[in-house]
Amino acid sequence: MSWRLCWSPPAIASLEKLPWRHAARIDRALQELVRTGQGDVFRLRSDDPITARLRVAPYVVRFSSDPRDRVVWVWFMYSA
Repeated sequence: MSWRLCWSPPAIASLEKLPWRHAARIDRALQELVRTGQGDVFRLRSDDPITARLRVAPYVVRFSSDPRDRVVWVWFMYSA
């Protein structure tokens, strides 16, 4: 069973504000993460246990994974 990618309203709003090439790179990196589990993923000490960050320079994408439902939720992105 494959994983699904779900976007929160703040993530969609953030993505729509970016130049289209940057938005496409972020989407491609997230699709790759969902498909293969590969990506520049990291956590900060202050992050809760289910939230992680994906670095797609110069942006960082906050997301969480739900292994039971096999869903990756994208919460928002910001310029690093």
